[in-house]
Amino acid sequence: AGTAAVASPYAGRALTVAVDEGDAVTAGQVLATIASREYAEARAALTARQTALELARRVEARDAELLAAGVIPAARAEASRAARATAAADLGALAATVGDVTPAPNA
Repeated sequence: AGTAAVASPYAGRALTVAVDEGDAVTAGQVLATIASREYAEARAALTARQTALELARRVEARDAELLAAGVIPAARAEASRAARATAAADLGALAATVGDVTPAPNA
């Protein structure tokens, strides 16, 4: 057993504190619930990037079909592939930070 400093990556107001100083805790245990505008905004941005990635995947698939049919030039299909890759990278970068925090059940 030991001690550890606990901090939130987002500014906010503590709504509940589930443990007292000195209590034994386990990995993954909820220690507190925090209301955070920053976190809510980050989650909204994450949802927007997930939607953008899904759209980019659909455009890429459609353009691949159109390229195969000879309807569009290869450059347009390549641009769609690049847009999908960019959307995936954007989502991954944001998810790496937002994903470290578990939202409250009603969030």
